[in-house]
Amino acid sequence: RTFMASIRTRKRKEGYVHLKSQFILNGVCVLWRGWVDLDRLDGVGCLEFDEERAEVEDALLREQIEQNNRRVQEFEERRRQRQQEQERQAASEAEVVEALLCISEPPHSTSHDHS
Repeated sequence: RTFMASIRTRKRKEGYVHLKSQFILNGVCVLWRGWVDLDRLDGVGCLEFDEERAEVEDALLREQIEQNNRRVQEFEERRRQRQQEQERQAASEAEVVEALLCISEPPHSTSHDHS
């Protein structure tokens, strides 16, 4: 998942803007806090671990994993059912073929006719 950084600004002093932004950096939820001098267009900031957002992301990830596991189980169950049905159908077809072969074979006579 990607998140757009939401930037909140506050003007504390004239010419400075303080920023705060939550985002995910290399898979880690972080909070960037800092300020920018609007005249010089430079500033200072720091990254902090965003524990609150990390808990939310962890819960979302766990939910997604559970959903995926359920889907895999459902897929495997459908595959197993199809395989069993194919095996039953193959056995049924084999019985039909065997019955047809028995019908089409001439009866074997045990007595020899020598006229």
